Amino acid sequence: MPRPAKTSFKFDPATAWVDWGEVGFGVWLYTCWAKGSYAPVGLVWGITLGSDAGKSTFVVYGSFVPPWARRQGVRTFINEAILKHTDVIASSHGTKEGAAFMKAAGYTTDRDTGLYKLVRHSKKGRAK
Repeated sequence: MPRPAKTSFKFDPATAWVDWGEVGFGVWLYTCWAKGSYAPVGLVWGITLGSDAGKSTFVVYGSFVPPWARRQGVRTFINEAILKHTDVIASSHGTKEGAAFMKAAGYTTDRDTGLYKLVRHSKKGRAK
C-alpha cells in the first residue's frame, strides 16, 4: 500500500471545534474538526464515572490523532473540551510517545491506580 502524500496541514484552534456524543452504552466520543481538514484531526473515546465526592472522571479508553496532525496541540484542544464536562481525565499512557505527551501536558500519576490524571483547575466549574 503506498504511503499517503505529506500534507501541509497546520492546526489552528481558532478555526477548530470539538463535537461529542454517546456511542453505544455509556461510551463517549470526542471528535476534533478543523477548517481545511478533509477528516477529523483527533478522536478520544472513553467513559465518565462519578464519585462520592461529587467529582466526575473521564476515563480514556483510546485516542487517535493522524500522523499529519500530530504535535500541533490537537489532543490538548480535545482535553480542554473534555474538562468542560468533567473534573478529571484519567488515562494510561499506552505508548512511549503517549507517556511523554502526558508528562508534557501536565498529567500527574496516581500512586494507587498507576493512571495518569489531568485535573481541571478552573474555578468556573464544569458545564451542565
